Amino acid sequence: MEASTALLVNPILGLQPKYSEQDFDELCASEGELYRRYFKAHKTMIISMANMLYKITLDDKDKKLLAKFLKKNEDFLSSVQMTKKEFDATDISMIDRALSYRYKYRTY
Repeated sequence: MEASTALLVNPILGLQPKYSEQDFDELCASEGELYRRYFKAHKTMIISMANMLYKITLDDKDKKLLAKFLKKNEDFLSSVQMTKKEFDATDISMIDRALSYRYKYRTY
C-alpha cells in the first residue's frame, strides 16, 4: 500500500528526472557483459521506469503486481518498446538493480 501511495505522490514532488542518461551510462560501464547487453537493449524502459520508481521500495509482491499491471497496459509497452511476452517481474528487478547502483554511487 505504501508503494501505491508513493507511486502517486512521487511524480508530483519533482518534475526533474531523478535518473539520467549519465546514470544509465555509468551503470552500463560498471556491469558485466550480460547485464550491459540487457540494459542497452532496454534503455528506454530502464530510464523511464527508474524515474517513476525512484526512492520507492518494492518487495517481491509489489514487483509482481506492478509487472502484471504494466503488462496489460499497451500504451506503456509501446512507449518502452516491449511486448507483453517480453515484460515481467524480472524487468522490475533489473530496474531495481539500476536504481541501487544510482543510490550507492550518486548523491545530489
